[in-house]
Amino acid sequence: MTTQSHPQSIDYYKKPASLLLKDLNGPDTTRVASAMARLQLLQRSNLPDPAKVQRKHALTVVALEAGYDSWLDLKQQLQQEKRLDFSEFFASLRFGGFIHHWFLSYEEARSFQSQHGGVLLPFRKQYFVSTVDFISALAMEPTDKDWRAIGYDWLKPKSNTAMQRLQQRLAELHQS
Repeated sequence: MTTQSHPQSIDYYKKPASLLLKDLNGPDTTRVASAMARLQLLQRSNLPDPAKVQRKHALTVVALEAGYDSWLDLKQQLQQEKRLDFSEFFASLRFGGFIHHWFLSYEEARSFQSQHGGVLLPFRKQYFVSTVDFISALAMEPTDKDWRAIGYDWLKPKSNTAMQRLQQRLAELHQS
């Protein structure tokens, strides 16, 4: 599954789970095979008989594809993000004075970041890349192990555990 914007809602993740079930039970053998391949993400002990696949299995697959350990982990992460709206947070006026490179698509922003470095962040349905010095304006250390662990990419972090720690610390640091 490809993330299009951030933060997502629970409903954003429920839709592909429903489509997975539809594909699994549909007449198109190619889609059935693809759905079965996706279900392989479930551990062998939890892999149900295709006729017994339930919504909870599809939700777990979607969560695993999104980089979470379980559907519950995904839900908890989204609930935590709602406490501090990161889609608005990073571009607020109090973090002015930095040059940001703006993009309409994540892919363009990610490409720019991979070529020029910096930190990739969301703003509503847009994306921007700023220098890692921007992290200092957040009252955090740019060389922090958690920033490195997420690859300086807030939208598609390499480590969800590190991302959770960063979100928690930012929420604590910037509570209004």
